[in-house]
Amino acid sequence: MKTFKDILKNERIRLGLSATKLSEMSDLHVSLISALEHGYRCIGEKSARKLSIAFGLRDKEQEQFIYSAMEESADRLLKASESYPVELLNYVPVQLQKMKVTHDLIRHFS
Repeated sequence: MKTFKDILKNERIRLGLSATKLSEMSDLHVSLISALEHGYRCIGEKSARKLSIAFGLRDKEQEQFIYSAMEESADRLLKASESYPVELLNYVPVQLQKMKVTHDLIRHFS
């Protein structure tokens, strides 16, 4: 399975876009795009949606692109959180509820 960094870079190159041009089209900083393409950073739904719009993706292709970005971010977060204290991990769901992040919203991207 391709990683998000590969999907992002391949799509940018396929469309003949420079990282700078994609940055302008998506309203994301060029350093973020570079870091994403090298696998140094992850993004959330809002930034992934901006990129998908810049690429002209629609419907199922757009949702798959966004899901790929979020899945990779979630995998990194889960791996990184293995050493976190349980008190912190118990705090996260409370904050998600305050931000109105529901199970349905999460399920929408899985």
